[in-house]
Amino acid sequence: MTVNAGALWFALGVSLLTGILFGLAPLVQTSNPNLQHELQEAGRGSVGSAHRLRNVLVISEMALAVVLLVSAG
Repeated sequence: MTVNAGALWFALGVSLLTGILFGLAPLVQTSNPNLQHELQEAGRGSVGSAHRLRNVLVISEMALAVVLLVSAG
């Protein structure tokens, strides 16, 4: 059994792209310089756009994990 180099490079590229994409989302989210406002909103228990973005990212990550598991199976 041999390893297909094209498939290996594709998997590596997809892994790096996914890591960069999901790594940049928290960076963009925390780049807001108005921390006092964010802390006040978090203390009130309000659901803002940051929570929605986080939920979308978690759902997307879970969907990609399921697709990868099904494909590997």
